[in-house]
Amino acid sequence: MELAALQAITSVAGILAPLLLSTRLSRYLSEHFIVTLSFAMLAVSQILFPFCRGFLALYALQFLSGIGLGLGMVVLMALSIRDISEERRSTAMGYYQAVYSLGLVLGPVIMGYLVQYLGYTAAYIVIGLISAAAALCYIVCAYGKLNRANRKKKRL
Repeated sequence: MELAALQAITSVAGILAPLLLSTRLSRYLSEHFIVTLSFAMLAVSQILFPFCRGFLALYALQFLSGIGLGLGMVVLMALSIRDISEERRSTAMGYYQAVYSLGLVLGPVIMGYLVQYLGYTAAYIVIGLISAAAALCYIVCAYGKLNRANRKKKRL
C-alpha cells in the first residue's frame, strides 16, 4: 500500500509541475531557472531520502522529487528541439528519447551497484550529488551561453 501511495504521489506531482508551467509560472521564471530548480529539487530529495524516519517526510520528499522531475522533463524536452529546424525536429526528439532511455536503463544499474558496494544511504547521497552537479553544470553552461549571446548583441 505504501509503495502504491509513493508512486501515486510522484505521478500526481509529475502531472502538476507541467500544469503549473503551462499557466502563469512560465511567464515569471526563465527556462534556465526552471531547469536549475528541477535539478536542485532532485538533489535535495535524493540526499534526504535515506534520513526519513516517517512516512509523512517520505511522502513530502517524494512529492518534491516528482515536481523536480516534472519541471525538468518538460523544459528539457522543449529545449532539445527549440533551435532545430522544422524538418529535423522529429530526429532531434528521437535522439532526446534515445538518450533518456539510456538513462532509464543505466540509472537503476548504477544505483544497484552503488547500493551493493556502498549501501543505500551512500547511494542516495551520490545520486543527489550527481543531481547537484547537474544543476551547477547547467548554471555554468547557461551563464556562458547568455554571456556569449549578450556579447554578440553588443557587437551588432
